[in-house]
Amino acid sequence: MQIILEVSLTNRSKTLTGKDHQDVANQFFKDFGEAIHEVVKLKFYTSDNPLEYTETGGNETCIETLKHLKQGIMPGSAI
Repeated sequence: MQIILEVSLTNRSKTLTGKDHQDVANQFFKDFGEAIHEVVKLKFYTSDNPLEYTETGGNETCIETLKHLKQGIMPGSAI
């Protein structure tokens, strides 16, 4: 099972795929960390079942979520 993260930025979006939430958060910071203040929405789902997903909106909430995931702290959700 793969975790997919769709990151909506101010004028574009990025899709990252990894083995878990921490992996995709680390990919985001590695590849797009300079754009952290442009993040407006995060959407997480699994490759097995994209109809079950978790969404986070708002820049400050998205930043905190990504920082927590990078540290391996998982906010409560089924995905």
